[in-house]
Amino acid sequence: MSPAEEKETPEKEFAGNTTLHGLNRIVIAPSNYFRVMWVLAILASYSGFAYMLSSMIIDYFSYDTITDTKLKFTDALPFPAVTICNMNKFDFQKLKLVEWSYLTPYLMGAQYDIPTLLAMGFSPDETINSTIGNITLQDFVLQNGFDVNSDRMAMCFWKTEGCTHLNFTHTYTFFGNCYTFNSDKSNTLWQTMEGHGNGLMVFVDIRAEEYTENYFTGGNSEIGLKLLVHDQDEPPMMDTQGIALAPGSHAFVGVKRTVYENHVPPWGVCEDLQLEYYDTYTLPACYLECRSKHVIANCSCVPFFLPGKAPHCNPGNISTCVRAVLGRVISGELKCDCPVPCSMIKYSTSVSYAGWPNKFTEESIIRIYNQTKDYMAENGVVFSVFYEQLNYQKVRELKAMDSGQLASNIGGMMGLFIGASLLTILEVWEYLWQRLKGFLGKRTIRSPRVAECCCVSGPQGVQGVPGNNGLNGRDGAKGDRGETGSPGIAARARVKQCVWNNLDNDANSGKIVDCEFNKASSTTALRLTWNGDLRIRGSSAVCARWFFTVNGEECGNPAPIDGIVHMSTPSANIHRVSTIDGLCYNLPAGPLTVAFNVGACANYANGDARTGWNSYSRVILEELDIAG
Repeated sequence: MSPAEEKETPEKEFAGNTTLHGLNRIVIAPSNYFRVMWVLAILASYSGFAYMLSSMIIDYFSYDTITDTKLKFTDALPFPAVTICNMNKFDFQKLKLVEWSYLTPYLMGAQYDIPTLLAMGFSPDETINSTIGNITLQDFVLQNGFDVNSDRMAMCFWKTEGCTHLNFTHTYTFFGNCYTFNSDKSNTLWQTMEGHGNGLMVFVDIRAEEYTENYFTGGNSEIGLKLLVHDQDEPPMMDTQGIALAPGSHAFVGVKRTVYENHVPPWGVCEDLQLEYYDTYTLPACYLECRSKHVIANCSCVPFFLPGKAPHCNPGNISTCVRAVLGRVISGELKCDCPVPCSMIKYSTSVSYAGWPNKFTEESIIRIYNQTKDYMAENGVVFSVFYEQLNYQKVRELKAMDSGQLASNIGGMMGLFIGASLLTILEVWEYLWQRLKGFLGKRTIRSPRVAECCCVSGPQGVQGVPGNNGLNGRDGAKGDRGETGSPGIAARARVKQCVWNNLDNDANSGKIVDCEFNKASSTTALRLTWNGDLRIRGSSAVCARWFFTVNGEECGNPAPIDGIVHMSTPSANIHRVSTIDGLCYNLPAGPLTVAFNVGACANYANGDARTGWNSYSRVILEELDIAG
């Protein structure tokens, strides 16, 4: 057989040397039966790996998420912004006759001039012959709407400190003038104790007799306050959010804070857009901007309660156009593209009510504010806003599988099914590269042609004469004699180990455990070793002694093999891992019973001993030759 025929193929060489499990077993299989068995086993393993790999890749590119929810406790929480609105845009007594005529499309659904209003029963005043000057509806709302001056907000307390209208920030909403407490995020108030006495308490006079709203002309039908608890970054969107508070009772508004962290695409749908009129992207801000853009596009003006740079809408515009456009937005006919923010803070509220005021509080209010009980029942709204508990919930949207987990899972499946790693992939690449080089080499190198037709074999040659043997070489010089080595030491050792898991023996005296040993010679020594947990405790100073015995007798040659644990701290329960070790001479050959025992120390009370608690304990016996 030629050398080329004897050389292994690259495939056989790769299969015999690769770290991929199973391939080398095919090469070295002792028979075809085992070779077929290994082929089938390898095909099954690779099929399982292919299935698991495809499943993991499909799971990864499905971009699934999981939700991580945690309840976090803290010593203090930032107090939210609290916005209040009266369900009445204009106070009746503040409006003059000419102003009523200007506002009739907004308040009554149609335009009425001053003579018509007088015919309807309105009283004449000094503006009967006047006209509206250069003033906007926004200015009308500010001058003639709800306020929180001292005559309307009779009481206001933050914790135990008083507050006034100076602690509130004015804003325009669907309900007209609204006021926000704690609106400055750079100077946020903090609640450090739970309960309603540690939050905000306010008493507001809504003046129900001055309501100018009419449900059938586009206004409200209710009386009371609208209250919204929100983050300082969110503008109040009072027509769709908040809770309604009726007069005549004390509303206790408990607040819970939730922090959301959403994931960006493709795992989530969150996106923080750049808004035109607000610095921070929030859903209410986006919805308000969206409404404003639809109103400006359809009505060519912007109402006082929406942001925008278009001219202000007059009452007629709001009555005939703005309300219709907002109705189309709310119904979904006009779309708003407002994705979920990637981070946001939301406040949920729970409301309970109590009668207000009690007898003595009523008497004090009548005396101080000159208000009767019936008036307070019809006009007085009292509310307290507070954290029920100093904790908050954090909800995070996380990847169900990230790239690191995918790589870890693939590596685990490669190792489980085919025994491969990243280095194994390098082996496969090296084999494929060598085969590619060999294939390209065969195509570029031509074999020389042999002209078989013209060659004639000659006669066989005569065998040559064998050559003579060579001369022997000369002997080398004799080397020096080496030094005599030190005599070796004959060593003989026999060893045995007895092990116990969680022995936990509470005996205060006597044998703890024993271990049998067959000693080979009477001239050898026996090494006795204990390793394990020891403890002693008592109501006063106590001491325990642990020691070895052989066939019931304590070893005394050359000395006892023992150890003590002393404890002077009453009731202290300290466990220590200890080792007691020594040699015992003059023991006979044959079977021996080696016992590990416990007892009291001399001149000490017998305490509460414990041996081998919550760990492994072992006795090691070793037969050793004694040095001469």
